[in-house]
Amino acid sequence: MYNDHVNLKGFLQLAGPILYFALQFSCFSIAIDIQKFKSVRKLSSIPFVSLFVNGFYWTEYGLFIKDFAVWFPNLVSIFVALFCMYIYYHYSIIKPFKIYFISLLLIIVGLILGLCKNLSIIGLIACILSIIVSGSPLAVIKTVIIEKSTISLPFLTSFISWLNAITWVLYSEYVIKDYLILIPNLIGLILTTIQMLLFFMYGISSSSSSNNNNMKEGKVTNIRLIDV
Repeated sequence: MYNDHVNLKGFLQLAGPILYFALQFSCFSIAIDIQKFKSVRKLSSIPFVSLFVNGFYWTEYGLFIKDFAVWFPNLVSIFVALFCMYIYYHYSIIKPFKIYFISLLLIIVGLILGLCKNLSIIGLIACILSIIVSGSPLAVIKTVIIEKSTISLPFLTSFISWLNAITWVLYSEYVIKDYLILIPNLIGLILTTIQMLLFFMYGISSSSSSNNNNMKEGKVTNIRLIDV
């Protein structure tokens, strides 16, 4: 039993960061796609912004509790998210000034809390941001239901987020016993499961093939469903 516990702990310590890196890569690939087609299409800026702010707070929290598996992948996510935010901003017609400004304010608040070493508030905000990251693809849920199409919902990001939530729920329960990590990921698991159900109901749409067709027809335009 002890060996099984050690093996599970070792697996989760590796699986959690790896899946989070995979989530970051999926966001990065979406940004590259935006750059390739010079269009944000029907994508929202919320996933990129929430990844950025979330990464900052969990990096702070991970450094405070001295857990490499928490702070290192989140530190990397800050830079990935900044790149994605820049690409989105560059190719969007209606610039997301408001949400970018809000993210800046949250970072300033986080810096102040860090200087004050207020771990409980940092952890609480990080919890809320984790939920937002998990549910951010659902910003387009109304469009998905109305159009009966998941073209505006990135499957790879949603699927990896689902796996990531499962892994961090297990990590927080069996490795570090930290409810500030368990609770948001448990809620995130519910939100990402809803996303999986949408793909089950409406199928997986290929936004890339849609863009290729539009490119051939000379019809690629910047479309924003959510202007924030």
